[in-house]
Amino acid sequence: MILPTQFWYYPVVIAAVSFGAGNAIAHALQKTTQKRQHLSTAGLLGAVTGALIGAFAHFIGLVPVVGNIIQYILIYYSFLQLFIGFIGFLFAVYHRVFLKKSQAITKSLKIFMGLFYLDESFTLRSIIHGFSRHTWELLQTFVGHFYSQIRNTGVQVSMVEYFGGNTFIINENQNYQDGISLGNFLNINLWRSLSTAMDLISSNEPILLHEHGHTIDSRRFGWLYLPVIGLPSLINAMGKGNHNVFWTEIRANRNVKKYAEKYYHISWKDYESEYPTA
Repeated sequence: MILPTQFWYYPVVIAAVSFGAGNAIAHALQKTTQKRQHLSTAGLLGAVTGALIGAFAHFIGLVPVVGNIIQYILIYYSFLQLFIGFIGFLFAVYHRVFLKKSQAITKSLKIFMGLFYLDESFTLRSIIHGFSRHTWELLQTFVGHFYSQIRNTGVQVSMVEYFGGNTFIINENQNYQDGISLGNFLNINLWRSLSTAMDLISSNEPILLHEHGHTIDSRRFGWLYLPVIGLPSLINAMGKGNHNVFWTEIRANRNVKKYAEKYYHISWKDYESEYPTA
């Protein structure tokens, strides 16, 4: 076991404080007006999520051989995420000072806080998704954060918004429209522009919902998501033919059809021709 047994509470406390503060800051950074009670609840749920992750990081070490490997992975993962966020911030400062990109720092910060952001339902589901993000979905969460910061340093991000537990990194007014989902980081290129976070759902841009469908598979497949779903989808998208009818995309549409109808009363019938479910 890597972490000293007598200090078992160290990772629990550190993770609880980090996630509590991170989730509260993420919600405070949203464009919509936040009530103090709302932010307090966000902080509390973030703290519970962080405490569970910290407890897992410590007690998984009790499992012979495999436990130590997982602890090493979690420790390196945590430091690498901090390093990526720091480098992204430095590049954002450069863009702000020398290229006069006024929102670069805010976007970098919001991308980093997307690691901690939990959805607005403030339920047990939020905690489970937050816990899964940094354990079961650790690989795609790491790649998603790294890729999102790279896009921001390349000035390929128009807006960063939170909604439904996801961090949307959007490049607006493009000549093409596509997206890639890595954990809860959804990088999307859009034909047109959006104005608010609610537009992410009500904009009649089904690609936003479609990419959310991939995040559902991310939670289902965990560490296997990239080789089983992500890589085949990427290879197919780079080839010829209609990518929207590839099996990974149909799965995403099926996933989000149920989600959209259950939580937002959105019918998928209007989108079926472009984003089929069969």
